[in-house]
Amino acid sequence: MGYAFQQLAQLIKGGANARVATVGMGGYDTHENQGTRSGGQLWRRLNELASALAAFCTDLGDRAADVTVMVSSEFGRRVASNGGGTDHGHGGVVTILSGRKLAGSLLGSWRGLNDLDSGDVPEYNNMFDVYGSVAQGRFGLTTAQVDRIFPRRKYTPMKLYA
Repeated sequence: MGYAFQQLAQLIKGGANARVATVGMGGYDTHENQGTRSGGQLWRRLNELASALAAFCTDLGDRAADVTVMVSSEFGRRVASNGGGTDHGHGGVVTILSGRKLAGSLLGSWRGLNDLDSGDVPEYNNMFDVYGSVAQGRFGLTTAQVDRIFPRRKYTPMKLYA
């Protein structure tokens, strides 16, 4: 992860006009020994990601103000443990790190864990609305332009930036 973000920082600082980039990180499809303490698979993966993101922002310096990073997964996790981990679930998290001021520390809707969907966190915010709202806020796109990015769904803008 660190090397991939280092290369991306070099492109940005070198003036490559990279408007959108992806960095992939596997290893999250765990079902046991997830653990949130040292030694757990989830703990290790998230610490690697956090260290890589911190180094990326430091490496960017002043250019970090022009960058927004979204971290997401194609699947969520079930709330209940299966005895050492969790199985795939419905709702997930999209984390946003931005050099632009965000509207708050929790963006979108969150209604807690009281009303689960068959044991899963419901989808309170569609991730494509998050992606579209970042694109709209960062690139000044209209709602109609974002609708064309995701043509099979109706885009609902979210307030992400202050």
